[in-house]
Formats: sequence, C-alpha cells, structure tokens
Amino acid sequence: MRKAERAFIYVGLAAALLLGLGWRGPGLPAVAGEAPARQPGGTIRMATVDMLKIVEKMVKSERYSPSREAFNKELTTKLESMAGDLQALRAQIQSSPQNSPETQTLMQNYQARGQEFEQARNEAANRSDEFNARQIAEAYRLVVEVVDAQAKKAGYTHVLATRSGPPTLKSGNIAGTVQEMLARPVVMGEPADDLTKAVMDELKLPDTEDAPAPGAAPAGAPAPAPAGNTPPAPAPGPAATPATTPK
Repeated sequence: MRKAERAFIYVGLAAALLLGLGWRGPGLPAVAGEAPARQPGGTIRMATVDMLKIVEKMVKSERYSPSREAFNKELTTKLESMAGDLQALRAQIQSSPQNSPETQTLMQNYQARGQEFEQARNEAANRSDEFNARQIAEAYRLVVEVVDAQAKKAGYTHVLATRSGPPTLKSGNIAGTVQEMLARPVVMGEPADDLTKAVMDELKLPDTEDAPAPGAAPAGAPAPAPAGNTPPAPAPGPAATPATTPK
C-alpha cells in the first residue's frame, strides 16, 4: 500500500474517533460526556429558601384566613341545620313505642336523612379542600415572585427550596419521616445564603414558630340504627380544618 493511501486511512480513522468523542471541528465545543462551558460572566451562585414555611405562614395570615373562615362557616352552617333535623327525629324515636309502625317509619326516615347528611358532609369537605388548594397555589405564586426578586437583588442565579433549621425529623411514622427527609434536599449550606428571612420580611410575615393547632374532627354521619334500638346522635362538627402545608 502506498504511503499516501495509508496516510489517508489514518487521518480518516483519527477523524472518526474524534467525532465519536464529541469533537465538532475547530471552534465548537465537545458535546459527549460533558456540558459546554458557561459563557464569561455566567458564574453560578446558589441560595436556599424555606418555601413550605413561608407559604404556610402566608396562608395563615390575615390575607387568607378571614375568607377561608367565612367559606368554612357557610359550609358548616348547612351541616348544623341538617344535624338539628336529625336530632329532632332522634327525640321523636326515643319518645315513641319501640315496635310501633310509626317508630319504624321514623327510624327509616332517620336513616335516609343520615345518608343525606353524610353526602353533604363529604361534598362540604371536598369544596373546602378545593378552596384551600386555590389559596395555597396563589400564595405559592406570590412567594415565588418575591423569592425571584430577592435572589436577583442579591446576585443569585439559582434558588433551591429546602426546609431550614436543625435537621430534626419529628414525625412518628415512616411516611411522615420520609416526607420530612424529602423536604430537605439541601443537606449542607451556608446560612448567609438562606433567603427565608429576607422574603418573610418583604411579605411582612412574623418569623416565629407557630404552635401546632389541634386538628378539628370532621363531621361524622349518624350511623343507621338497627330496628328496636335508639339511633345515635349525629356529630355535625366543622366542615373542614384550615389549610396547612406539608411539614
């Protein structure tokens, strides 16, 4: 084989290897195995922020709590009215002879009303959940806008959402513990790069720990009463508990 032919083959093989490794010719960056280098002046600066804490405080603030309480009160009022009707039926059943046809009719009516109450309670809980979800979504959007402004003002290019404070897991079950772990994607960071306080100050939110609020039990439906027994009293209760964000 002539020297010119061998040289041509060697050059071709070398070019194929370079192309396989990501070489794209003079002046173009390699693309295999690594990302192109950032442009001059594109230094990455990262900050952190406790989004869950800020959104939770936003939802509990005067901006949202009055409208939520009014909405839930409207739902609860309807349930209380239905529960009052059931209490009246229960009183009639208790004052009637156990085995009389009238008592059986009253008990059948009580069971039907109880099913209506259960359906209304479920619908109220769903409506309250949707209302709370809309409030949380709006609060999150507003917090993101403030975080973006604060980050740009301080010269940060990226902001990671993570729980702040000591990494203590407080949940008493596996699901809750895993959720708390996942809420802390940043294991180690610099406190000076935490934007949580700056964002809360901008939103005029108190930087204090909230005491855990006792959860209100949802309204329970009256259980169907077997023939010959006194039906239990219904539990109207509140329609829903206030909106909160995950731990």
